[in-house]
Amino acid sequence: QRPALGECLARLAAAMPVAFLEPQLNHLNPSSVYSTKSARERALLGLPSRVEELCPDLPDLERLMGDIGGLADSGARYTEMPHVIEVTLPMLCHYLPR
Repeated sequence: QRPALGECLARLAAAMPVAFLEPQLNHLNPSSVYSTKSARERALLGLPSRVEELCPDLPDLERLMGDIGGLADSGARYTEMPHVIEVTLPMLCHYLPR
């Protein structure tokens, strides 16, 4: 089901790229709940105080690009890194500007 997961993450990244892959740029996102809601409103929603704390398990863009670079440099096979080929690459293909 990794291809479906990759497609799902790609759609999320295309819709909300800053919040998921580049949280340090969230202040530039006018649609972010961190831009449109006060600290009190965010607390009532149960959100952490910083966008970086929202999805701590998601890697940032730099790490994902490093994973892909590592795959390319190592010559690893599909069986060694299927998650990069089926999840990370499709997500970044939708995320990065064309």
